Amino acid sequence: MSGPQFSLEQLRPIVEARWRPSSHFVSHIAFNGKAAQVLGCNRKTVYRWAAKGLCAESADRVAHHLGMHPANIWPNWWSA
Repeated sequence: MSGPQFSLEQLRPIVEARWRPSSHFVSHIAFNGKAAQVLGCNRKTVYRWAAKGLCAESADRVAHHLGMHPANIWPNWWSA
């Protein structure tokens, strides 16, 4: 898959706000599991996004699942 890739890290504040972890230390394993729940996908998908980024189609789908526009999450959305 080619084209622009969008970082999973941009979603971290949104996932943490909706999940509200009890500790400031959150392992990537716990984060990925909760991110999958919050983002409406499975854990394997979150691991893939962490490694390779999200394609434009996935980024759009995730943003809409969260009730947001992708440009509100990824400032480079329009330049991609």
